[in-house]
Amino acid sequence: MARLDRGAVLQAATELANISGLNNVTLKDLAQKLGVRSPSLYNHIQGMDDLHTALMLHGWKQLGEKITLAAVGKAGDDAVRAMCRSFYDYATGNPGVFEAMMWINQHNSPES
Repeated sequence: MARLDRGAVLQAATELANISGLNNVTLKDLAQKLGVRSPSLYNHIQGMDDLHTALMLHGWKQLGEKITLAAVGKAGDDAVRAMCRSFYDYATGNPGVFEAMMWINQHNSPES
């Protein structure tokens, strides 16, 4: 079995969230996917809010990289279209992570 660290927890959570949705990711399911007991996860995350925040940061980093790569070698409207397509492709290809990206915005909103 691979060494369990925060990155492995985040990767497993990413996979679960993208398959079943962010709100359906539980520590029990995450632990089961990783082959550990739920309390072991607390060595790497502080709880669900920490996991959601980590997924959000991971998503924004990945999205930024993909948008940047999409625009390389393009200019003007072509660059904007490529960036928009990249954003759309990321959001639809990573629905659970994208939900985490929106989740943190909702929780940090003065209206919530």
